Amino acid sequence: MGSVLLVVLLTCLGAMALCAGLAVLVQGGESLLIQERDAAAESVAADTRLFRMAGSARRQWGARVEEFGPGRPGELEWNEADRPGTLRAWVPMWPDRRLGTRVERAQDGIDLPYAAVVADRLVWPDSRTVAAISSPRGTGTVAPVVTRVSPPAAMLGPDVASSVLPKRWSLDEGSLFQIREEMAHGSHASVLLLERDGLGYVEYADTLWSPAGDPSPGGNDAAGSAPETPALIVVTGGASLSVSSLGDMFAVIVVDGGSLRLEGTLLHGAVFCSEQVHMGASGGVVFEPAILRWATDRSLGRVRLVPGTRTESDVG
Repeated sequence: MGSVLLVVLLTCLGAMALCAGLAVLVQGGESLLIQERDAAAESVAADTRLFRMAGSARRQWGARVEEFGPGRPGELEWNEADRPGTLRAWVPMWPDRRLGTRVERAQDGIDLPYAAVVADRLVWPDSRTVAAISSPRGTGTVAPVVTRVSPPAAMLGPDVASSVLPKRWSLDEGSLFQIREEMAHGSHASVLLLERDGLGYVEYADTLWSPAGDPSPGGNDAAGSAPETPALIVVTGGASLSVSSLGDMFAVIVVDGGSLRLEGTLLHGAVFCSEQVHMGASGGVVFEPAILRWATDRSLGRVRLVPGTRTESDVG
């Protein structure tokens, strides 16, 4: 009888020890899961802070400090030793650690065809006898005009080549996203985005961004006034644009979903329009490949976190 009791006692003690061990393992596992979850959350938070620092650098390029909470500053510092002209962004990751990566900037633009005019059709009064589309004199540059309805040859200059547009032109979503991103982070001074629903005309001079000679509050009276300061003007949402009676203007104009009115304005650059371009009695386009190249390559700014350059370090 005593032996049986001893076996039962030893069995109970073993079961208790096993339960205690399992409890320790469960608690340890829960602690590891909590630590892993906290580490993942802190990593996501650090990434968010880095993107915030990139946005800050996009708005204003240069070294400075940005607070993420009491005693948790982020920092943008010049990165001349690693790569001249770049910044390094540092953000808090743990109480005694910080995460850093290289930040660089570049110029970019939007995808546009190589053409002087892309539109559904060109419109002018029957009384007009002067060509509406031309190339700069003496350059020999060919100005491509692409429309769904072929314009009369008399309305095209000697160095203008006309071809047929197979379908209605529209701005691609990728380019529109790039412009929206630029505007959201502080646009380049020469870029204007007007997103308005409706079929009516937007009067260019009534916007907050105005041409030279017609400044308005918050406007830019230099862009578009000379070849050295061209403008990129984009209108979306089905609205049309009127840039009438402005004289010489240096710009690339994009009207996605609407029409364009050029009466009294000689546009040096290029036009991309989903519907009609109304030349009027005196409006016209002088094709400027350099201005088009600026719009496609350098009109927008870019700031990015460089992959493969992340490092962690101690604070202080």
